[in-house]
Amino acid sequence: EIRTRVVESKSLAAKFREALLDMKQELVTSLASQRTGPQNSRDLAVDFTTKINSVLSRHGVSEVDLGLYFRVTTPAKQWIGTTLSGPVFHLRTLEVGLQGWVMMQRARGASTPECTKQLDETWIQACHAH
Repeated sequence: EIRTRVVESKSLAAKFREALLDMKQELVTSLASQRTGPQNSRDLAVDFTTKINSVLSRHGVSEVDLGLYFRVTTPAKQWIGTTLSGPVFHLRTLEVGLQGWVMMQRARGASTPECTKQLDETWIQACHAH
């Protein structure tokens, strides 16, 4: 989850939204090209930071202008009816946030649990990682 600070100006909000959408596209494309699942958090942080800074530069804004922050979220509807959310991270601490994301992705596994036993085991792994 990538967010910006709240602004009252409609035109500024639109500019922030455009930058966020471009970031999302860059990051999704980067993750899709890896296809093997989460890599180590340091490499992801370097890759993500480079892509985010490139987008910010193209839009003529900075991380501070946007009040940019990140939060690791993990789908957990099958267990608790909602999403698990971690703490907020900024670009300078992105690697720490991505460590949490990698741990949660590994704990959840690549596929949806098919039986109650698998569901329970996956939940225990997710709780431990969270």
